Amino acid sequence: MGNPTKFEVRLLIPIQIWALATTKDTIEDAYTRMRNMIEEIARIIKANPTGITGIQYLTATPGVTPQDEFGTEGETVLGPGGLRLHRVFRATGIFYRVT
Repeated sequence: MGNPTKFEVRLLIPIQIWALATTKDTIEDAYTRMRNMIEEIARIIKANPTGITGIQYLTATPGVTPQDEFGTEGETVLGPGGLRLHRVFRATGIFYRVT
């Protein structure tokens, strides 16, 4: 018979991050909250990369993709208009499968 083969499987995991600016906040406050959330997610990934079932390694992909929404028309969660900061942080999960 054949020898077992070990495959490395990489899975891209997008993490959606939102910060909403309310009427009591400034834009700087919303950006500060966004930056703090991104730093905390990166810290969690570095501190506990194997805490997810079935994934042996978890690495943070450098950079985030901005998808901010500056509402000028229509309804948002804040009412008409509003600022919604939205980033997509990407992590890569790696696990090995033996067949």
